[in-house]
Amino acid sequence: MAQSSLLSTCAPVVNGETLRLTLLNDCGVPVTGTATRVAVTESFVEVQNSPQYEDGQRFLLRTAGGDPCVNQIAPAFLNWFQTTTSVCTIDPSVIAMIMGMEQIGAVTGTGFVIDDALLSRTYAMETWQPVAGAGACSAAGVQQYLYSVWFANFDTRLGDTTISNDTFTLPWNAKTKAAPANWLAQMNALMTAISQTTPGTYLGTATQAQITGAHFASNFTSSPPPTAYCGLSTSTV
Repeated sequence: MAQSSLLSTCAPVVNGETLRLTLLNDCGVPVTGTATRVAVTESFVEVQNSPQYEDGQRFLLRTAGGDPCVNQIAPAFLNWFQTTTSVCTIDPSVIAMIMGMEQIGAVTGTGFVIDDALLSRTYAMETWQPVAGAGACSAAGVQQYLYSVWFANFDTRLGDTTISNDTFTLPWNAKTKAAPANWLAQMNALMTAISQTTPGTYLGTATQAQITGAHFASNFTSSPPPTAYCGLSTSTV
């Protein structure tokens, strides 16, 4: 039998360049119209990504002599991804958005408050990492990136902070939910409406069928990340 191969893109990546957060409704699709909220920042220190798996059920039955009669374990499965994101610049409107809390200052956010409401706010999170080494640029001389997306994040909790004679970072933890069937089309439409590059551009040939039910995806792309800004982008329609 003749040997064949499946071609793949293989490249090292460094750093974390850009992070985008997009407000979703409880069903995991973007909030549109005047309630649209999208943040793009370069002021993040790290994103820790920890998949959480459920062990498969163990079936063990011993004979009267102590030997295993049945010894089998079912496959494990993914529960969710647990992410921890830390930022070094405090943007009150962003914190209020992901926590579902009140922003101080209706026009220009000057602060935020934390209350005891349920942590049900949902949002998408995307990151861009530059490709390094010999394959950093495409054949056309364009910088390449590893694009990653957590389709729907919820249960966001602020992490521990320390006020001291040192640098200050603000962390938060979140869990992922599975992407709904219309995530890609709705996100593409929203980003087009507010003049930002769509997730579909970064995901390339990925289809909605692949994304539906997914929690996380990464893809190499030559499309640059969106430009960072302070505050939130909204839609007028």
